[in-house]
Amino acid sequence: MHFHLPKPLHGWRAFAGEVGIIVVGVLIALGAEQVAEGWRWHERAEEGRERLKAEIGHEFLLMQEREAVGDCVDAQLTDLENLVLSSGTTLKPAAIYSENQPPGLISQYVIRTPSRSWSDSAWQSIIAEGLPEHLTVREREYLPIHYSQLARISAANHDEDQVLGELRALSRPLPLDAGVRSGFVRLIEGERARNRFMANGSVQMIGTVKRLHYVPAEQQQRDWMARSGTVNFCRAHHLPLRNLKVDG
Repeated sequence: MHFHLPKPLHGWRAFAGEVGIIVVGVLIALGAEQVAEGWRWHERAEEGRERLKAEIGHEFLLMQEREAVGDCVDAQLTDLENLVLSSGTTLKPAAIYSENQPPGLISQYVIRTPSRSWSDSAWQSIIAEGLPEHLTVREREYLPIHYSQLARISAANHDEDQVLGELRALSRPLPLDAGVRSGFVRLIEGERARNRFMANGSVQMIGTVKRLHYVPAEQQQRDWMARSGTVNFCRAHHLPLRNLKVDG
């Protein structure tokens, strides 16, 4: 039995040419779609990068502030510890400071530190949108490092806020015995270690942000430091500050 294939209307050569044209057209269409898809990811990555720069740029200001006031906070803790150790059976009350906080709130404290919120919402949205693989090699390397450091600093800042509330008790003429005295000393020394961790950790984080090239404008840095309540407190009480220079 013999099978006879139908011949194309214009011959096999013409048929092959027509098929080739169709194949090339399909490949061009697929390539164009891939280019368009790649461009869409590029645009999304750029938009995500801007969010990251805004978030990390703000955090850079917080790190600068924390590094600047590290020695000042340590000096305040030393004064409180000396007060506890030099008091007799009744604590000599520590000075309590008041500061107006908008809107119409008054903050009181015996030790002035920066109480800040550290956010990773931009980074979490980048992950949720599947954008990390569309960032640069540098960003993929250093962004996880930055946010890992950030989580530790944020937790330390939260714990510090809790301890500062407890230290306000030093503004009262409390009866002191050996147990109470040693309890306050342990609390203060724990806070001293946390403050040093936050100051040193901020220096490391500043280095990471510089490697990312996410450093905010110099004027933003100057404005933030000029508005810092803790920096201004330290200056007013002639307490030590460090590294107030602007990073470019």
